[in-house]
Amino acid sequence: MVEQNLDEPDEPNEKRPQTSQPQILSCQPSATTNINTKKTRPLQTRVDSYITKPISMNKQKILNEQLAIMIAKEFQPFSLVENEEFKKFVHLLNPGYKLLSRKTVSKSLLPQLLNETKERVKNNLNNAQFIAFTTDELKLIQDVTTRWNSTFDMFQRCILIKEPLISTIAIIGNVDNLIIEDFEIMQHYCEIFKPFKEATVELSSEKGVSISKVLILTQMLHSHIKNNIQNIQLPHTIHLMLSKMLTKADKKFEGIENQRVLLETEATLLDPRFKKKAFDNHIIYQRTYDRIVEKIAATIKRNKNNDEQNINTPLNNNAIENETSEIWKHFDAKI
Repeated sequence: MVEQNLDEPDEPNEKRPQTSQPQILSCQPSATTNINTKKTRPLQTRVDSYITKPISMNKQKILNEQLAIMIAKEFQPFSLVENEEFKKFVHLLNPGYKLLSRKTVSKSLLPQLLNETKERVKNNLNNAQFIAFTTDELKLIQDVTTRWNSTFDMFQRCILIKEPLISTIAIIGNVDNLIIEDFEIMQHYCEIFKPFKEATVELSSEKGVSISKVLILTQMLHSHIKNNIQNIQLPHTIHLMLSKMLTKADKKFEGIENQRVLLETEATLLDPRFKKKAFDNHIIYQRTYDRIVEKIAATIKRNKNNDEQNINTPLNNNAIENETSEIWKHFDAKI
């Protein structure tokens, strides 16, 4: 039998003398050797695993401070520590942490955090060599019934000054404060009505032609409503609002291209930026085109008849010049 030294393995060509001692098996089984291992008994559960170990005082203090910071920075209500599901969540994270009561959080923990923060700010200011102050004088925008987009402007401003707004309402104390769900509704509202705001500004411009844009902007807004209403992730309140908007938009703007009483379709076709591309229906485009041709032909014929009637009538250029000067003299005096 050959005894294998685990610390000093044999050289490839070195031979060992045979002895009568029993063979000692290698720790690593070979491919042809089957080793019967002993079945180990399962470890017995320790007694202290059934006992919740209390955390250290320093760890408790750190967790308490973080709880206060979360409530302060995220504007969470004091009742959070009384919420049963929150208690379960905290217990699963650390069974040894003892959650503070609502009274302790509001009367002791947060005031202590406030004082510590004040002292830290004072020390930073005392040790600072230079200080730069930046102030934003943003005020709330009030919703006005007769003013277009005022609700959009109000919600957008509320989102922009979220933290100081919530703090001010909390200080006043006589009204219900805004919650996270309220700001989510405002955010969805602003995302939906942003194109309406842009369309209003575009059509209210006095520096360019706007009547030719009416058809395209109307179609764009109509499609915008249809696309958003298919988003199942939107809150129920927003979906209800979109449903009412779509019903009214379908009734008012469906088939707007084919409404002869509007000049927008003709203006859109004549605008070199849009022309035929603004029309989804080729038949309506052709009708609009033919209508423009008829109006141009009628205008040419009418002007031709007027020229034939006035061909022998002398023209008083001086009178026209005097009249023109009279009209513009007040404007010219301002220049």
